[in-house]
Amino acid sequence: WVQGIPLDAYLSSAPNPLSDLETARLVQRIARLIVLIHEKGVNHGDLKPSNMVISDNLEPVLIDALDFSPITDGEISTSAYAPQSGDVFERDRFAVTKISEELLGRSS
Repeated sequence: WVQGIPLDAYLSSAPNPLSDLETARLVQRIARLIVLIHEKGVNHGDLKPSNMVISDNLEPVLIDALDFSPITDGEISTSAYAPQSGDVFERDRFAVTKISEELLGRSS
């Protein structure tokens, strides 16, 4: 359990409760989090707003990192947050870019 708001709920709400500076800091924290897990050789693979919770102090927390689907289903990814090709690390980086665009698009 993580106290906070799922990022998809935040993105679908109006108006933007964060200042431009807070939004920029959140984008930076998300990017740093992904860099940190990648440096440890870990990836998420299906990074999207519904798999991220933003805590009360604007710290991003990844959820749903383990996928227990059958191998016959193939790798799980969400097309809106995944490039046409690339490995799981590239998918994470692409998703960070898309999420950042959505967050920054809400700024004034």
